Amino acid sequence: MASIRYFLGGNTAAGFYSCYEHFCTPEEGFLYVIKGGPGCGKSSFMRKIGAAAEQKGYDVEYILCSGDPDSLDGVYIPQRKLGYMDGTAPHTADPTYPGVCGAYLDLGAFYDADALQEKKDVILLCNDQYKAHYKKAYASLASNRNFQFQRLPHHGRKRFLTAVTCRGIVDAAPDAAYTSVTHGELEEILQAGAEYAVLHPLWPDVAIGAGKDGFVYMTELQLPELSEAVAELEKAKTIHDELEAFYNPHTDFAGVYRTAEAHIQKYL
Repeated sequence: MASIRYFLGGNTAAGFYSCYEHFCTPEEGFLYVIKGGPGCGKSSFMRKIGAAAEQKGYDVEYILCSGDPDSLDGVYIPQRKLGYMDGTAPHTADPTYPGVCGAYLDLGAFYDADALQEKKDVILLCNDQYKAHYKKAYASLASNRNFQFQRLPHHGRKRFLTAVTCRGIVDAAPDAAYTSVTHGELEEILQAGAEYAVLHPLWPDVAIGAGKDGFVYMTELQLPELSEAVAELEKAKTIHDELEAFYNPHTDFAGVYRTAEAHIQKYL
């Protein structure tokens, strides 16, 4: 049994960049697309699924959130051909073939909507502030758009192993998981066919690594000064925490966890 962690979305010089179309495709299994706003337990639900799968000896892939790397955007269990994904903005998703290869899972149903109505004004204000901080963060990241790199061709699957987050530059995998290669060696690996290309966290049109035969081959990561953008992402995270604090008291978490347990009993 093994677990791996990576990002499928990045805060980049081009704005939010998504690779979620490569997650649990119809050919790979059944995908539950989770809907629900802040504080409804989406990440906690997926952590329970992942923990139960690991306890039963299955491999688990954890998709980290680039907005908050302590939170999850997805979990995939290859041996069970089963995936769960946060399908809300900025990576809005829908099942490709509903009922056949995927389904919706509405955790927003566990909100007490009547109680939340009393907090409407402050929730709307927080949402506006949250979006404003992200807008400033992306403007700061975009100022580095002209940084020069040699572009490497990459096709098919893509993922990030490093992301620009509210906690700075976060690496999803331990250093021991990487094998250092030159630019030319990486180009050969990509051209020969790799399982996936590892994208640069700031310039997603640049490949800095590749996954092949269970190994990750990486070139040197170069980044400019990003403290201004990180500060704005940190402010956005603070606002998001405030939003969750408004929602949490009006969420039936017992119902969320019962739903998780029902999925564990059914699939694992």
